[in-house]
Amino acid sequence: MTIGSAYKGHKCRFKKKHFYQYKDNKTRWKNKPKNIKNDDFLKFMSLWNNKDEAKRCLRAKEARMSQKNMHTTGPKSFARIRNEMVICLFFCLLLVFLIVT
Repeated sequence: MTIGSAYKGHKCRFKKKHFYQYKDNKTRWKNKPKNIKNDDFLKFMSLWNNKDEAKRCLRAKEARMSQKNMHTTGPKSFARIRNEMVICLFFCLLLVFLIVT
């Protein structure tokens, strides 16, 4: 896991726990985490309540859902997987050739 993916997961969990869980800003403010400064939490709330930001997030979510080839192989790229498959195919064909002859 990279630092970037860990931070992304942290932001997601933080927003889920401190924004989506409560209906209004007054309740969110009352249940704000103690380790977050007031100014920082105000910035979070203003960002999360911004309509343009909500539209951007919705567009990004739709784009992610429309992907046909999800990258689920971890840090391996598609090019690296393709290369490994070519090498495997080559050795399989070589093995078949040696068995037949």
